[in-house]
Amino acid sequence: MDAGWMVVVYDLGEASANLLQPFWMLPTLAILGLKARDIMGYTFTMFLACFPAALIGVTLLAPHVPG
Repeated sequence: MDAGWMVVVYDLGEASANLLQPFWMLPTLAILGLKARDIMGYTFTMFLACFPAALIGVTLLAPHVPG
């Protein structure tokens, strides 16, 4: 497997974790005075929308990557 393609797949895994547990959430909660449960539903919804789209994109691009 091409090393560049392995980096892309690794970044996809990292991005999916950031969709579920976003680091930006901590200062946002403090600034807006919210609790984590107030916004976790939105992050999970984004995960459900973005992760399958990213997987489909990676699957469609895989045959076109030399290696």
